[in-house]
Amino acid sequence: MTTDKLTISFSLWGIFDTGETCVYHDWDKLMKEYVERGFNCIRLESGAGLLTDLNGNPINNLNFHAPFGKYTKYVRQSDAVSKGGVINFRKRLLEIFRAADKYNVKIILSSWFIIHTYWFFEESVTKPLLVMPFEDKIIHFAKDLNRILDLLKENNLIHGVAFVEIFNEMDGIPCFPIGGLAGCSLKFAANVRRVHEEMIDMIKRNHPGVKCAYDVSNADIREDLIPRNIDVLNFHNYYLWNVYKVFEQGQINDVLRDPDIPDSLSCYLDMNITNDDVLDEMKGAYISSCYSFVPRVRVYSDIAEQKLPEVEELLEKELENNYEHFSGKMKRNVDKIICLGDTIAKGI
Repeated sequence: MTTDKLTISFSLWGIFDTGETCVYHDWDKLMKEYVERGFNCIRLESGAGLLTDLNGNPINNLNFHAPFGKYTKYVRQSDAVSKGGVINFRKRLLEIFRAADKYNVKIILSSWFIIHTYWFFEESVTKPLLVMPFEDKIIHFAKDLNRILDLLKENNLIHGVAFVEIFNEMDGIPCFPIGGLAGCSLKFAANVRRVHEEMIDMIKRNHPGVKCAYDVSNADIREDLIPRNIDVLNFHNYYLWNVYKVFEQGQINDVLRDPDIPDSLSCYLDMNITNDDVLDEMKGAYISSCYSFVPRVRVYSDIAEQKLPEVEELLEKELENNYEHFSGKMKRNVDKIICLGDTIAKGI
């Protein structure tokens, strides 16, 4: 891991490629642009968990789908993968790391599989992973992450790793069948942390120079879930998320039944799309958690183009009127997470 300050671009789905019109098709060109814009690091989906099956046999090419069909192009970070294709994760990882190495860019490897990435694939591919006990998920994904590091080492590219994390946002991850991991029992938390620490030790033992992170999205997180052998505490500060509530009017929730959209929201929409329209487009993928993405896609795909300036003005006024609230939340979250990091392990 570099000791330089990381200026990180979040290229979530950069590992996917849907052809020459895809933003992520030419990584050499894209990496040059990142550097020109001031970035020296990229964080993205690694493909871990999908490089091998549950018996450890290699998986080569996988078909993937645009998760929300024709509506995918309206979803944040997903517009570049708004059609399907075929992916070979090993090949793509080598392409990305070779381009990054050329421009001295570091890579953070993570996995969004349980929250988002499974949307891209057929249920026959992902269901065996989703139904595994959570501790077994950690083991399988950590072993696959270790295989990725083996691949990078074999190709003299492992120095390009900034750090790795087994899962993105562990504190908010769906944990079947008990709900979210953050609300699990003390015994369950102890088991998860023990397995997590064992897998981090395994990665460090096999790749001593690689730093391992614990990734969270909440400053008020349970200390008993955090592995004590981490090198990095990776915190995502969602201090500004609620600015959108003034537009969404409570319609972004986990209810898939179409609601009666209030006038305060419908005035910005074409009112041409329903939740069922979005679900009908999800022919290859499916959602077993985070249902709120269906109404989210429904609402944001339906914004009337001529109304976009009014939506922007609405959000701008909300931010101006509540600036102290949002900036105060940002600072409080940062202060909390720094204090937590100092409590968990000095020097991370």
